[in-house]
Amino acid sequence: MFFIKPRIVKIILVALVILGGLAGGLYYLTHYYDPVRVVYKRMKAPSPYVFEEIEPHFLRTNPADLIPIQTAADAEKIRKLAIGVIWGTAKVPSRLPDAVDSDIEDAHFADMENLERIDRLRLKMTYDVPNVSYHFIPKKKSGHLVIVHQGYAGTFHDLKHVIAAYLGQGHAVIALNLLGYGENRIGYDAFFPRFGWYEVHTHKILFLDPFAMRFFYTPVIAAINHAKENYDYTVIDMMGFSAGGWETMIASAVDPRIRRSYPVAGSYPLYLRNHDEPGQSVPPQYYVPLLNAMNYLEAFVLGSWGEDRGQLQIFNRFDRCCFRNVKGLHYAPAVKAAVSKIGPGRFEVVLDETHADHKVSDFAIEIIIKDMARP
Repeated sequence: MFFIKPRIVKIILVALVILGGLAGGLYYLTHYYDPVRVVYKRMKAPSPYVFEEIEPHFLRTNPADLIPIQTAADAEKIRKLAIGVIWGTAKVPSRLPDAVDSDIEDAHFADMENLERIDRLRLKMTYDVPNVSYHFIPKKKSGHLVIVHQGYAGTFHDLKHVIAAYLGQGHAVIALNLLGYGENRIGYDAFFPRFGWYEVHTHKILFLDPFAMRFFYTPVIAAINHAKENYDYTVIDMMGFSAGGWETMIASAVDPRIRRSYPVAGSYPLYLRNHDEPGQSVPPQYYVPLLNAMNYLEAFVLGSWGEDRGQLQIFNRFDRCCFRNVKGLHYAPAVKAAVSKIGPGRFEVVLDETHADHKVSDFAIEIIIKDMARP
């Protein structure tokens, strides 16, 4: 009968424990420790076109050719066209929240510093489409409001670190979720005059309502209207993450009351989305009537143009999800040139190389706060 000495068994067990610890440590470093994760993702990339270089077929397009704006009048015309597509009106609506619940309790945010209270803003749109946002009011106030917009697969509760950073500066925050997320629950049947009873769905509504984009952008405008009517904020800026970054790009283009805008992992112009990667082909961002009225490059110009206005786009170069690579640098010079041609304003693209995740990093928060404070 084969017999292993106890000492050998102990050595094997110790070796297994050590190997397991090394494997666990390596897994942690490559998945959770940003400096190592960045190196790991770059080494693992199957092609230099994942993170390092722009594929040649993208470079066939000259972005300057897609920005026909020559004058301020051209820019205003495009803005009015976009507003008409979204709301069917000549200017953004004067809509306010239907109700405000003052000083609500939410345990998730209970430990935030410099928080005086949270108000819940409630809005009900056509077909009873709901929207709920939170207004975070600081104790020590800077007179500055930041609209914060979350994207897909999460709620603004996931952006607590972002909200906390702005509150720490004395800035008030109004935080919004995307259509269908958080308390913005849909998925019920409603009566459509042209089609009968049909499901209200985040994407299907794009094909059922003649002004479907209003369900995405009315909540932002209503939040700004509420702030303007009830508070004496001297500055209103907007930051959005992922699809919330896309919302920020369009909202800042149609409403110049948004002084500076900060889309993080928001969206690329359409020519850079040819052969989109999984997770990036979301129907609202391909809404043809809006794209024909105002393409993305034109939206970037409109969101940047104006006295003391600007747009700083941040892309996570090694993003595991969306809009990675260095593609934003390809169109930045063309947008800058178009803005400078029609008047004051700033446009900048920044690559966040500090991590390899789909998130708003500490680096991004820091440069946004610094940019907000620029004269």
